[in-house]
Amino acid sequence: MRSRHFTRRNLIQSALGAGAVAALTPFLPVLEAEAQLAPARKRLVLIFWSGGTTVSQAWPTGTETDFKFPPIMASLEPFKSKLVVFKNMRRKNDYSQGAHQAGTAGTWTSARMLAKEGPNPWTSGPSLDRLIASKVPQPTVFPTLDLDCQSEDGENLRSKTLFDLQGRPIQGEQDPSRAFDRIFTDGVVSGGTDPALAERLRAERRSILDVVRTDLTSLQSRMSGQDRIKMDQHLQALRATEQRLSPGSTSGGTITLTKDQFPKIDFLANDNFPQIAKLHMDLLVGSLVADRSRIISLQFSQGNGDIMYRWVGVQDEHHALTHKVADDPRLDRIHEWYYQQFAYLLGKMNAIPEGNGTLLDNCVVCIANEMIDSYKHISDPWPIIMAGNGGGYFKTGRFLAYPDPAAGAPNTSSPNHSQFLVSIANYMGAQVDRVGDETMGPSGPLPGLV
Repeated sequence: MRSRHFTRRNLIQSALGAGAVAALTPFLPVLEAEAQLAPARKRLVLIFWSGGTTVSQAWPTGTETDFKFPPIMASLEPFKSKLVVFKNMRRKNDYSQGAHQAGTAGTWTSARMLAKEGPNPWTSGPSLDRLIASKVPQPTVFPTLDLDCQSEDGENLRSKTLFDLQGRPIQGEQDPSRAFDRIFTDGVVSGGTDPALAERLRAERRSILDVVRTDLTSLQSRMSGQDRIKMDQHLQALRATEQRLSPGSTSGGTITLTKDQFPKIDFLANDNFPQIAKLHMDLLVGSLVADRSRIISLQFSQGNGDIMYRWVGVQDEHHALTHKVADDPRLDRIHEWYYQQFAYLLGKMNAIPEGNGTLLDNCVVCIANEMIDSYKHISDPWPIIMAGNGGGYFKTGRFLAYPDPAAGAPNTSSPNHSQFLVSIANYMGAQVDRVGDETMGPSGPLPGLV
């Protein structure tokens, strides 16, 4: 057998016949992809949370490499070495459709606002995720995956962070149960197809994979040298494929998702918000582990959101509370809760070994709010945190405090929001010089980030 012809596809066909190859067709792309180590995958997670920040605690204090988090951000301390926290990153917005609208819709687009609602384009360009997917074909089942926690006003710019290539809004999946079915049962959605069908398909494929593994192991015993090494790689790929049949599972058993964990609940009920948030974060991590998507977004509420965070002792609607006073301890409790959610997500990702590091190390997670100060409706500077170094692409463990125009620095001296988006696009393999509208900021990547 000549090594140059030794592929998973022709080996399986020679060992098992064309029938087995037909039955395994859904897995052959996965088997081929497994030849590449997981750390080589480019993966991006976009996290949006709404309502502004506590301005007095929006950033750490200290130097680039020796900094201290404020009290509301204390939960991020365990991940300090894996973060880049930005201060005074400039952000220009088109407020023609309203501050909440521009702040929210501009987060991942850096675009001009065209319309608040209706069938026509709402922004002058796509969000970062869609732009990347259009430039870099994704080998996953879902080129992009969109999850949403209770964005309340689906017909307004203030509820949208994602837009297609024409600038039309995209609604993320709000129901975790439905999202689980769609992600992990070959695209079968609850209510559309009998869920038992998906489980039967998975069971049949498990049986076929058992046969393949037995025959490949038998072949390996008759090989030597490089062919044996290549066969071992095939078997490793096969084991990885088997793991994909158990949604979100890993070889170390770090995370395992089952349908029982995602029952039908009222995903729009105010007091279910924490549960929905956790389920979506679990789905996000499971989807990365199972390689269902490499570009995933998660949106928490919306600009102008009216969630009541009763689980942290806040009885007022969030948006109304932001207009009462500039600094309110109730808002501190809301913001602290959000940082704790981010810490939960980062902790889940950091607990999963991958290559020489962890899943978190081999991803990039961007966490952004639409406003720095919702009391004044100000989106400039932009509150943004980046986690993970993308397999060594970025240097983390840094607090990047740029010059502050309010303190006399030229407004052009600080890097811009749109440049940050270019840097992330470039990391993902999309070699673009601009993300968003040219009126929103300078072109090129963010200086000093790589």
